[in-house]
Amino acid sequence: MNMIFTLTLRNLLSNKKRTLLTLLTILLSISMITSILCGGWSLVDFLKEKEKVYGGDYDYYMENLTWQQTQKLISQNNVDEVSLLRFAGNSFYGEKTNSTMLSIGEIDENFIERFSLNQYLLAGRFPQDENEIVISESFLKKNNMNIEIGDTLSLTLGSRIWDEYNAQLSGLTNYRGEEESFVPTKEKAYVVVGILSDVNDSKIAANYNAFAGVDKTASDFAAYVKAKNLSNSIYAEAEEVAAAVDSHVAKFHSELLVYIYTVFFFLNYRRQRSCQSDCFGGHGYVPFDGCIRFDD
Repeated sequence: MNMIFTLTLRNLLSNKKRTLLTLLTILLSISMITSILCGGWSLVDFLKEKEKVYGGDYDYYMENLTWQQTQKLISQNNVDEVSLLRFAGNSFYGEKTNSTMLSIGEIDENFIERFSLNQYLLAGRFPQDENEIVISESFLKKNNMNIEIGDTLSLTLGSRIWDEYNAQLSGLTNYRGEEESFVPTKEKAYVVVGILSDVNDSKIAANYNAFAGVDKTASDFAAYVKAKNLSNSIYAEAEEVAAAVDSHVAKFHSELLVYIYTVFFFLNYRRQRSCQSDCFGGHGYVPFDGCIRFDD
């Protein structure tokens, strides 16, 4: 062993230039590999944080839950937090066009935090109950509405029906003109408590948005679940949690999970059901991917 070490050292010393170039090559290779790994990690981290801001910081969600089911969901194993969203309906101000169509969602405090909605608040605050609302500044200006914080805004809420398929359209889809019908469901008076900027970058956004507090008597909540701990068993655990509240997982947040657990995501990828990507939830709508879902 000593003989090999002696011969190796003698050879290195007798070829100093070659030895120096070899060492420099090794150092440069290590530096390049380190830079690539650090750059790749930084990119993944950037994309992860971007998805949290514009797509929401949750792991999976369920649809069509009652208030009682959402409260039961909070107490389940490996559930850290539940954020609630409910599509209350669309409303038109005057002639029916994209610029006069308002999409109204009901949200809770957790949803505001998990979907980074505070960045869009221009004035006032977010609603604390179903009788308060924040509304898009662009919508007010586009329709010459002289509405200020503290004013009462009366809206006719309703559903948009795609006539050809007798299917309810998502609140996030553009107005389809003569292809759709508007079916009023109720009149609702809100107190305006805040003004929003455009929420166009968010995946929960329509052209013009308004958000109210949650109506606890409703039975069609979408519940966005943040798990306490993530592992490669998250899919099975999520289904168990859903079964415990007599529901099912509508969609896993794959766009975020792929950045958090890139390796196990691909190893454990499960084919998700189609036509379940709309954030507002509910049966019988046409989400962004163009799939059509009908009421049971």
